[in-house]
Amino acid sequence: MISTEKLSKSFYGKFANENIDLEVKAGEVHAILGENGAGKTTLMKMLTGIYSPDSGKIFFKGEEIAGLDPGKAKDLGIGMIHQHILLIDNFTAWENIVLGNETGTPFMKKEIMLAKLEELKLQYGLTVDLNSFISDISGGQKQQVELLKLLYRDFDLLIFDEPTALLAPEEIEGLYRIMKELRNKNKSIIFITHKLKEIFAIADRVSTLCCGKILGTYNIAEVSEKSLIAELFGEDLPQQQLTDESTKDFSGELLIKELSIPGILNIGELCVKKGEIYGIAGIEGNGQKEFLDLLFDAVKGKKEIYFDNIRIDKGLRRMCALIPEDRSTEALLPAKCLWENFLFNTSNLSRTSEFGIIDKQKAAIISEEIIGQMNVKAGSSADRINDLSGGNQQKFILGRELYFEQSFIIAKNPTRGLDVKSERFVHEYLKKQAAKGKAIILFSTELPELINISHRIGVLYRGNILTEFKKQDFSPEKIGKAMLGVLEDQNVR
Repeated sequence: MISTEKLSKSFYGKFANENIDLEVKAGEVHAILGENGAGKTTLMKMLTGIYSPDSGKIFFKGEEIAGLDPGKAKDLGIGMIHQHILLIDNFTAWENIVLGNETGTPFMKKEIMLAKLEELKLQYGLTVDLNSFISDISGGQKQQVELLKLLYRDFDLLIFDEPTALLAPEEIEGLYRIMKELRNKNKSIIFITHKLKEIFAIADRVSTLCCGKILGTYNIAEVSEKSLIAELFGEDLPQQQLTDESTKDFSGELLIKELSIPGILNIGELCVKKGEIYGIAGIEGNGQKEFLDLLFDAVKGKKEIYFDNIRIDKGLRRMCALIPEDRSTEALLPAKCLWENFLFNTSNLSRTSEFGIIDKQKAAIISEEIIGQMNVKAGSSADRINDLSGGNQQKFILGRELYFEQSFIIAKNPTRGLDVKSERFVHEYLKKQAAKGKAIILFSTELPELINISHRIGVLYRGNILTEFKKQDFSPEKIGKAMLGVLEDQNVR
């Protein structure tokens, strides 16, 4: 379907991709595996015409393609779901899907388009409301909109860049089913993921990418998780051990006495001790977004929050380190440099300003400290944050948020889009912060992540903490059932 010959691309004199030889067959799911910064996204942007290669060739269906640009890629039948959602918030789902591919002259035939989209939804088991505005739907539903954009255009090559990052477990199974159906129709899929289990669940072949070079391409039946990790990292990374130690006796707690939005959210009481990681499990759309939006005044509702018996509703951001789900849209200014992104945290901004004047030198010095402390791969604090890999961006966010030793941490899917090594770094960092006495609330759609590092897990279901599990009672089956509203022997809160 598509292949490359000695394809290369460099930035600032450094190779992002070097002499890439890749072949993706018709009717296969071809996984690309590599750590953050390995060059996966750069390669995909060349295959879709966003970047022009410095040298090398691209062949599509056996013919060399010169001067590839996004328009030509679309006309050829090449489409991509990017890691970070690229949708217009104040457009409806269906408007986003047909944008750039409208039919009808001189006006769009809305009824015809909607009928085709409803047929695709039914065919592939998708549930997103086509008339909903993008700003009003969950991350998983946005991913469905991105998928419908590709299905609507009937592309022959579909590139999925971390497509499961925003999906709940049952939605991931639905995506696998769709990928299998597309494969059966002789479509080709390039599947970029950091999750080894996903590769073995759906891929036919896998190519490993490291430092901008292809290390090897293998049939799935010929490799193991252990061999892929060893090839990429030069070591067999040990399995993380469950944190079975009890919380140290730190005095104080984060107490949410009320957090409610009528008909949507109703958290009666949630207490997180200092030194504790409290995991919140739940299928996306059960109140996670509203929980955080209300906590940080993005929506109206009732709330009563205490830390060490002092009410902190209005001073929450100054005391709290926030690690949001989507780095690019919620935590960073992509076109700005690192020291400017340090100031994107309003608490940091106030701490490095006097009489309304920002101390840029101080911000730059602190950012240099963070680069060193967190082992961020960057030249200096003047580098653009968007030129860093996802893992290095996340390290900088962690360092930024906790530079002034905030009292507690709220994190939502903090390892989204990270490779195995970076994921371990984040987990260990959160555990170290808990060991120092921080109270941590961890939202995650990854149940193994919650089980691995949490001391307790609460299940959010229809806006309520339905039930709670202590570490000795952690069971993927029981927690998974509770996420669906099914209780066994647990005490309802």
